[in-house]
Amino acid sequence: MKNVFKSWGNLNKNTLSNFVYLNKNLTIKVNDIEQYTTFGNGRSYGDVCLTDRGLYVDTSNNNKILKLNKKKKLLNVQSGVMLSKIFEYLTDSDLTLPVVPGTKFITVGGAIANDIHGKNHHYSGTFGNHIESIKILRSDGKIYTCSKRANKDLFYATIGGLGLTGIIIEATLRLVKHYSDFVNVKNIPFYSIGEFIDLSSKYKNYKYIVGWLDVTSKKNRGILELANFSNITNRVKKNKINKCLFSFPNLRFNILFKPIIILFNYLYFYNLSLFKKNITLSFFKYHFPLDSIKSWNNMYGSNGFYQLQFSFPKESAKFHIDYILNFFKNLKQNSFLTTIKCFGIYDSPGMLGFVQSHHITVALDFINTKPSVNSIKVIQDYVADNNGRIYPAKDALMSKSNFYKIYGEKTIQKFLKHKDKNSYSLLYERLF
Repeated sequence: MKNVFKSWGNLNKNTLSNFVYLNKNLTIKVNDIEQYTTFGNGRSYGDVCLTDRGLYVDTSNNNKILKLNKKKKLLNVQSGVMLSKIFEYLTDSDLTLPVVPGTKFITVGGAIANDIHGKNHHYSGTFGNHIESIKILRSDGKIYTCSKRANKDLFYATIGGLGLTGIIIEATLRLVKHYSDFVNVKNIPFYSIGEFIDLSSKYKNYKYIVGWLDVTSKKNRGILELANFSNITNRVKKNKINKCLFSFPNLRFNILFKPIIILFNYLYFYNLSLFKKNITLSFFKYHFPLDSIKSWNNMYGSNGFYQLQFSFPKESAKFHIDYILNFFKNLKQNSFLTTIKCFGIYDSPGMLGFVQSHHITVALDFINTKPSVNSIKVIQDYVADNNGRIYPAKDALMSKSNFYKIYGEKTIQKFLKHKDKNSYSLLYERLF
């Protein structure tokens, strides 16, 4: 069979390859495949899920929820299950996932391979901190069960391992108590990166903390969005958890012209800082605001977009983040949506994990143009030269030299000992 696969950044859309479904009987003979790339739901921004050769292994059919142990708070699922399905499944329980990213339309396999993080890192760490065990199909045809006790090194290589250690077929996840389907949100304006860091520390007892940045303003102002669970006991109906308000059309041009970006940021800042200082939102609307717009990535036009996510240690973050934001500002290259977060005490458990304790991370989106690509590469050099980190799961431009400088020759070589011999991706070709 043949199909066209693409990532969420709408990059490399002409990538055409054979593919097979990972079916319930696991009849795929991985050792008969010269090279393969595992594909979940294509929500990675860059090229971690893309290939130009061999075979795609599509896990979308491998999507069953297998078992819930309420007493031990453990959920056993197949790798192609999306977080959206898990939320629907858990509607009648008082349990939920401990860590979620900015979208619920990702697979469990993708969440593990990219070791995603969310708005509560200071409380709960990354997705990988809550994995009980993983089952992996490798090119020798064997299925390996990995955990902190069995096949330990393969377990830690797979978490944040960019899909290169084998095909994740199943996982057991640790759940936590879900207090409400609603959260009380407090929006506080800030007018510098330093003030954001200070406010995040001041309000660290909030369960969820994230910042939104208006990078079009003269000063790097923004909104600190704090949230705790509400006392509301009503449940969001199952059929409304994953409801989309509308679908964005597939345009050949981008609509995010500079005046639109400036106007959006202006209105968003004053709307939250003046009129929505204290609001109550559903748990799902707070965590997944863009999920209500199907195919929102089409806003960037047919050329797609790049997301750049980097981090710096807290003690140097203010200087470096100001430098980077002002760099793009001086070039009049505006990010439509920019977020900033403080990581807590937890490092990613994965060998190649992006998240480091006490780092400040920023994520920016740029329309795919030659000037923006050149600028992103310049900043990636700057990040690598100044003890910063770049998130490979969202990247499509980082150079091999910067990857080795950031993640370290010793760590990368240790990881490569656990790479599955036939696994491949465009990211692997570029970075390793």
